[in-house]
Amino acid sequence: MAARACNLLLVLCTAVAGAACGRAQVAPTMSQASPPNPPSPPTAMVAVPVEKTTPFHRTLESQGIRFVVDSPNRAGGNIVRISTEGLADDAVTVDRDIPGPVVAAEVADLDADGAPEVYIHVGASPRSGRAALVAYSANRGTSLRDIYLPPLEDGPGAAIGFVGPEEMAVVDASLLRRFRVEGGKTRQLRYRLHAGDAGWEFRLQRTDEF
Repeated sequence: MAARACNLLLVLCTAVAGAACGRAQVAPTMSQASPPNPPSPPTAMVAVPVEKTTPFHRTLESQGIRFVVDSPNRAGGNIVRISTEGLADDAVTVDRDIPGPVVAAEVADLDADGAPEVYIHVGASPRSGRAALVAYSANRGTSLRDIYLPPLEDGPGAAIGFVGPEEMAVVDASLLRRFRVEGGKTRQLRYRLHAGDAGWEFRLQRTDEF
C-alpha cells in the first residue's frame, strides 16, 4: 500500500509539472508594437496660372480725323471700340466683337480719296491660324463706314494648303495677307480698296508664292 501510494504521488507530481510546462510553452509573448506612421503633410495647393492679357490702346490721326482704338484684349469674348473725332457728321463710336486680341492698328488712305481708313489687326487663332481684320473708312470725311474683306476661300486657290499663321499689313497702298502653305513656302495675297455697291470692299489683285 505504501509503495502504491508513493507511485500515485509520483504520477500526480509529474502531471502537475507537465501542465506547468505546457502553460509556459503556449503563453503568448508580448511583441513590441510598431510606432504609428507620422501623418502625411497636407498636399500643397498649386495655383493654376491665369493667362494675362494686355489691354490695347492706340490713337491714330490723319487728314484731320482722329481714331481712338481700345480693346480689353480679354482671353474670351473680346471686343474692340473705335471712337472718332473730326467727322462732318459728328463723333462716332463703334463696338465690335472680335475673335482674338488686337495686335496692331494703323491708319492709311489706300484709295487716295482724301479721307483716311483705320485698320485693326486681330491676332491669328492658335487653333486655326486665321487672323481677322476690322476696318472702317471715314467715307470722304463725313461718316464711318465698314470695309469688307472677303474670306480667304473666295480667292481662287488662295486657301489651298493653308498652314498659317496668317498675318496682315498695309503696304504700298495695298492690304497684304500672308501665311505659310504646305511645302514650306509663303503665300501672299495683295488686295486693293474699292467703293462697292453696298460700301467699301477689298478686291484681290494678285497672289504670289515665295
